[in-house]
Amino acid sequence: MKRDLFMTYHPAVNFAFFGAVIIFAVVVFHPVCSLISLTGALSYAVSLNGKKALKFFCKVLLLIMTLIFIMNPLFVHKGVSVLMMIGDTQITKEAFAYGACSALMTGSVIMWFYCYGLVMTSDRFMAVFGRHAPATSLVFSMVLRFIPRLTVQAHRTREAQWGFFTEGNGNMTGDHIKTSLGGRIHQGIEHTSILTTWALENSIETADSMRSRGYGISTQRGMKRSIRTNYSGYKIHSKDSLLLCVLALISTAVIWAKASGTLYFTAYPVIMSAKLTGRLAAAVVIYTILCCLPAMLAAQETLMWKIYDKRS
Repeated sequence: MKRDLFMTYHPAVNFAFFGAVIIFAVVVFHPVCSLISLTGALSYAVSLNGKKALKFFCKVLLLIMTLIFIMNPLFVHKGVSVLMMIGDTQITKEAFAYGACSALMTGSVIMWFYCYGLVMTSDRFMAVFGRHAPATSLVFSMVLRFIPRLTVQAHRTREAQWGFFTEGNGNMTGDHIKTSLGGRIHQGIEHTSILTTWALENSIETADSMRSRGYGISTQRGMKRSIRTNYSGYKIHSKDSLLLCVLALISTAVIWAKASGTLYFTAYPVIMSAKLTGRLAAAVVIYTILCCLPAMLAAQETLMWKIYDKRS
């Protein structure tokens, strides 16, 4: 994974940004804004994780979005513009429009969470909430860290079982090939049992390690009494405060645009949206700046390096 300029900011700034874009992706239900949010999230994910992020979008997320777009008109029959009839079921244009908006919104939210998982690592999450809610933040951080580790361990276990039942020539023996439903269920139970045992042993080792390091033990320093939780080397600098102010101003503008009806859109019973005015254009530009903020910071860094190279 690449490390960009946005990750050099304080974890609180990163968390505030992801909180804003994820909440607005759900609340601002507008096709243009949803498309902008999805584009910003996808571009940032590709800049962070390269081809892996693009492969995730093409193989997983695009399929989910297509299913949402297709399934909504089949199960929701609201709307006045009937496009076709399948038996007694009417397929409406409004249902397609709502399905498209829902697909874009779902895709943008998932992609932003994908970027969040890459940027907000366990130590960065603990730096934000470790002092205020040490127990809750620790449990949440461990759960987020445990999911990818469990996936890797499952892959290793599957490879180990495959290698154990394989002959020297690389072919499976006839006694261990289980193609029937009962055989597959048996293998699945064995695989789950191995993973459960590994998870329990790992949790016990983690608890013993933290206990031996004194996590949660109260200490007395003079007149102050504190609880040992975690160490954080992150400090808020002037650039962090400046970006937080920018995020607050942009979020306030987006909230005002949504509350005033500038970003109004509805699909049922008739597709209606706010008229294209200067306020709508300004709101869309501000929302674009919010979603493309990491890319803009990366572009600023690239431009600064080019200027520095020319001067040198």
